[in-house]
Amino acid sequence: MRGSLVAAFLNADPAKVIFSDDTIEDPTVTFPPVSGTYILSLTADDTTRQVTDEVNIVVVVPTCADVLADGLGYAIDLSGPEGVPDCHVDMFDFMVLIQDWLKCNDPADPICVWPYQN
Repeated sequence: MRGSLVAAFLNADPAKVIFSDDTIEDPTVTFPPVSGTYILSLTADDTTRQVTDEVNIVVVVPTCADVLADGLGYAIDLSGPEGVPDCHVDMFDFMVLIQDWLKCNDPADPICVWPYQN
C-alpha cells in the first residue's frame, strides 16, 4: 500500500506526516500534534490491479481542560502558576508537595495545629 498526503490543516507541517513502510499491507501514519483534518491518498497495487482512494483523518489534540475533565490528569500535578493543575509536572507541583509535607502533623506537639482535633 502506498500512501501520500493530499492536504493538511493550515498550521500543520506536511513534512511531519510520516508514513511507515509503504510496501506492507497495513502501514501506519504518524501525525504531528496539531488538531485538524488531513486528507490522505492511499493506493493498493497487487501488480495486476491498482486501486486508489482518499481518506479524511481528523486529529484532535485534547487541551489540558479536556484531560482534567476526563479525570486523566497526573496525580502529582498538584498546582500550576495559577494555583490549579496545568497538565505539567514541574517545580510548582514539587513546591506544593514540600509545603504540605512540612506542615505540622504531630498531635503531641502543643504548637501544632492538628487537623483531626475535636
